[in-house]
Amino acid sequence: MKKYGFYIIKDEFYDLVEDKNLKSNKSENRPHYFCLEYKDFYWMIPISSQVEKYKKIIENKIKKGKKCDILHVAKLDDGSDTAFLIQD
Repeated sequence: MKKYGFYIIKDEFYDLVEDKNLKSNKSENRPHYFCLEYKDFYWMIPISSQVEKYKKIIENKIKKGKKCDILHVAKLDDGSDTAFLIQD
């Protein structure tokens, strides 16, 4: 695996792990993850193209005076926006 990169988890992983709490896979099309190497392990952060949905959640938290450090929207190299779902 690369130190930083985007990945789609294979269906075989879900068959092997059998964890109901993991986001479901759709024929190896989702979920997408951003991989970040940290010390001796890889951190897989789910990402979403549903940017407007997550922008509203972020705005609502901020309006209520709460900190929103679990969701971030960022522009990718190709110019598209994506939501990083750090809470997942």
